[in-house]
Amino acid sequence: MAKAVARSASRALGLLIVKCKAHGGFQHNIYTKLFDTMVWSVINYGSSIWGTRDFSCITAVQNRAMRFYMGVGKYTPNDAVSGDMGWKPPCVKQWINIFRHWSKCTKMDNNRINYKVFKWSVMKGSCKLKNWCYKVMEMLKSFDFERYCKINENFLDSYSISQLEEKMFDKYKKDWCTRIFSYSTGCKLRTYKLFKHTYNTEQYLLQKMPQRHHSAFSKFRCGVAPLKIETGRYERKNLDERVCFNCNILEDEKHVLLKCPLYEDLRHALFIDILCHNDMFLNLSDEEKFIYMFKNTNICNIVAKTCNNILTRRNSILYH
Repeated sequence: MAKAVARSASRALGLLIVKCKAHGGFQHNIYTKLFDTMVWSVINYGSSIWGTRDFSCITAVQNRAMRFYMGVGKYTPNDAVSGDMGWKPPCVKQWINIFRHWSKCTKMDNNRINYKVFKWSVMKGSCKLKNWCYKVMEMLKSFDFERYCKINENFLDSYSISQLEEKMFDKYKKDWCTRIFSYSTGCKLRTYKLFKHTYNTEQYLLQKMPQRHHSAFSKFRCGVAPLKIETGRYERKNLDERVCFNCNILEDEKHVLLKCPLYEDLRHALFIDILCHNDMFLNLSDEEKFIYMFKNTNICNIVAKTCNNILTRRNSILYH
């Protein structure tokens, strides 16, 4: 059933992607609104019943939508994509729909057969019979909302549901931060965790820039730019073998942006523009320079342009 829902949502997402390409792209808020109305509405139908579980096929639809907007490939880490987009995860959206349905059930007329079945299900729910009602009550207890498990005394209102949503989203953000900092130095998020510490929509996604610049900047941030440190994975090379074809040292994001002589003119122009915003930039260490370039929102346009120019020049040298 979940796979059938995911297939329907994937078709709706395909239509959204076609519309986005036909119009030359959308702003972040417009794209988010269209996703919620065109795609998530398909998933959300009936999620108040089946949403007590996380389904990878459902999550994959949202991940695909985020990757398309950022202009990155399917091998981009999901934690980096979701962290930059700042969207609420499907698990939170599903549970909010469940809580609304729980509220609706508790407020039904006591003489209705639906309410009698619901009340019977609440009484039967236990650790030995983990039905829908039991799972909802356990979730309410885990967030200190146990008082709403007593269906005849307290009722979930819109304010309480919004509090639950906030608490669930905060818990997801903390779990996301824990995962980000637990990654090893050899993984794709080796640089991402240097400048990304909070789960929120990044400003560069809200700024207007050409799609190719947008995509290059996202790839550099997420550690999936087509450099040797990334492409060497597909060739199963050791880290010390993923060297620059010009310098014979490790070719990663820091190397092409700060060291490689092939891009000296691009780097010089970039540093001149950055010095207009921070005249102490050249006094920083290489790691501090790198973090500053990807963390400061005032210069993301010029850094994105440089990232795109570096990848374009690199491809022209290698494959011309």
